[in-house]
Amino acid sequence: MRSTRARCRRHASLQANGINGDLRRLGLAYPLLGYQILKNPEQPTIVAIAFDTEAGPSLFAATREILEELAEGFQRQASNMPRKKGQN
Repeated sequence: MRSTRARCRRHASLQANGINGDLRRLGLAYPLLGYQILKNPEQPTIVAIAFDTEAGPSLFAATREILEELAEGFQRQASNMPRKKGQN
């Protein structure tokens, strides 16, 4: 099984923005620390996505269509968010 892993190195900025505090205290959100996309050769039309958080990983199953929707939605959201000072 092959996996892709990306680590979020912006944990400190999440703390500074209050996500670690306010939402976490309410049990609503944990900062994403990274993710894995896991392929299964026996089910080539479905992948597992593991989102890593301080509370441990959460595992989801997704089809190609869902992955495409997520990619589009994440890209749209990211492009609408302001960059931190000093980032281009």
